[in-house]
Amino acid sequence: LSGDIVSEGVTKAKSSGIIEASMEEAGIALKVFVTDKETKIKEPVKINYRPDSGSIVENHIIYLREGSSLTLIQMFESEDEENNLVGIRTRVYAEKNASIKLVKVNLLGNRTDRFDDMGFYLSDDAEAELVELELGGNRACRTKEQVFK
Repeated sequence: LSGDIVSEGVTKAKSSGIIEASMEEAGIALKVFVTDKETKIKEPVKINYRPDSGSIVENHIIYLREGSSLTLIQMFESEDEENNLVGIRTRVYAEKNASIKLVKVNLLGNRTDRFDDMGFYLSDDAEAELVELELGGNRACRTKEQVFK
């Protein structure tokens, strides 16, 4: 995966307006992960979110080029000692015949709140599988959006 923005259309794609506006206003940087065309990534890619103290808020685009596949694990963990907030906005764009398995694991402490804004844009014959394990945390707010071309 690389951190290059694929095209202007990726960052301007349809999304949850209120979350997008809040991210921009707060100055939260966009992180873009891009697969190479026809690349099958065999080992799961894992992103850890662990607020040691305070909050974590991130904005991600996962862009799968034509014929590529990926398993991405988003792992949310924290201790019970602190009041924390973990916020994540994830947009998945999958080109023709691409596939993604997105696994979200919530192991947050009982004093950590979480918001999770997800969206999927699937091109011709692209596939997406979402697996969510809610095993911890205090309060959670989730929004999901799917767009099929």
